[in-house]
Amino acid sequence: SRVIRDVAEFKTGMTGDMMWMDLFVGPHVSSDCAVVGGAVQWIRHARGLPWTGAMFRHWIINAADDAELTQFLTGWVAQQLPRYTGMINIETIGDHIIEAQIRFADQWCDLNGAGWLDAVVGLYQHGVWFFEDSGRRDGFSVPLFAAHGMVPRHPSREIQNRIRAMPDVASLQITFHETKGSEDHFMPPGGFRLGIVNCWNLQSGFAAREELAKAFPDVEVMIPE
Repeated sequence: SRVIRDVAEFKTGMTGDMMWMDLFVGPHVSSDCAVVGGAVQWIRHARGLPWTGAMFRHWIINAADDAELTQFLTGWVAQQLPRYTGMINIETIGDHIIEAQIRFADQWCDLNGAGWLDAVVGLYQHGVWFFEDSGRRDGFSVPLFAAHGMVPRHPSREIQNRIRAMPDVASLQITFHETKGSEDHFMPPGGFRLGIVNCWNLQSGFAAREELAKAFPDVEVMIPE
């Protein structure tokens, strides 16, 4: 993909299989919504900091609401899904919706707080939403990528447990199957995601990612500067 800046550049770069779309600019936000009968009962926004090759440096799961975005998405859900009950994840760039899926972001469920998954189960089981959310705080989701190629072995359980026990670390996910080839994993073009550290302090998350990187000595890990 590339940015086309004018008609001349469009004609020069045009190929038979080319498609084009508007270029959206602004924050890239992933918003999870709990919906009952088309009415949003709960919403939380996470902002991704883009890196390169469709990868993200990290995600910030914001405690604070974005009132303007919440109003926009609440209205959109009410109009488009007036009878829907369940979870929906909506991604936006600036003030444009780029995708909406009948699911939630499973990457940082633990950062939504204790009892959140129970509330999701209750939503689907009973059609009601009940979640005590007064204690929400900022969280961070920090990925570790490697160059595409060899699929490594998972770190030992001892190493994983040590990283999970580091200060402010909420969880550690190893995000690949060690018995499958790289072509059998759905990964961004820029890199192969090895794992994700969810945490309550960004610098602590970076430190945990550094420790995780040491567990993969045979691959070329990629860490943003």
